[in-house]
Amino acid sequence: MLNINKFHNDRDVWMQARKAECISLLGDPEAAINLLEQLLVKKDHWTIHKTIFQMKIDLKYYDEGLGHAFMAALTKDPPDKKINLYYKIGQVLEMKKEYKYALMHYVFVKQIRVEKKWNIPSELIQCIDRLSVKDEIKTDNLHMQLRDYWVSQKILISKRFEGFIMKFLPNGKAGFIKVKNNSYYFRTSSILSLKKDVFKDVKVSFSLVDSFDIKKGISTKEAVDILLTEDKEKNNGKK
Repeated sequence: MLNINKFHNDRDVWMQARKAECISLLGDPEAAINLLEQLLVKKDHWTIHKTIFQMKIDLKYYDEGLGHAFMAALTKDPPDKKINLYYKIGQVLEMKKEYKYALMHYVFVKQIRVEKKWNIPSELIQCIDRLSVKDEIKTDNLHMQLRDYWVSQKILISKRFEGFIMKFLPNGKAGFIKVKNNSYYFRTSSILSLKKDVFKDVKVSFSLVDSFDIKKGISTKEAVDILLTEDKEKNNGKK
């Protein structure tokens, strides 16, 4: 039997993700979600969060599902790749009677489709027309408005910690956050603050997720959803 120890382009992760989807289709979504959450430790990719979101919504775990949806929405991947995600978030928020934010997601999907010169489904127009009579929104800088909303919601649903940036690694792609006697690895892609003045000794708030230190071969914790303290205070409790 051929044993493959290393896959190119994380194909082992994507095969496991596909396996999880099959497990869900076969009637065990809880096991599928558990497998996908394990994969996030190795590959924190927005499409994995999106799949977990869809599975949790099917199980009516709406708040847990939205937590993963917001994580998927906040990555730096192009918004046009995420229009189905935004539309689904809008549907769930509408179901929860959060009409303003549901409408914002629907309108953002329409804006992307117009910009890309893609067709606009009649169902999307119906959603916008239905909610436009319930609430009014500002359509300027809608992506930025939604980003603030996603950040604020993630802060509300996750346990937060506070510390300061201890150092950045030479490549600038990662670093460590100091909290009392502990330090936590982080990737700069996990910094949600838009300001560019994120530097050593700046105070931050963050969440922790399970991770794995490949060099040491041990399970560990990684800092994610990092905000400058002043940004945390601005977003805390925002609705």
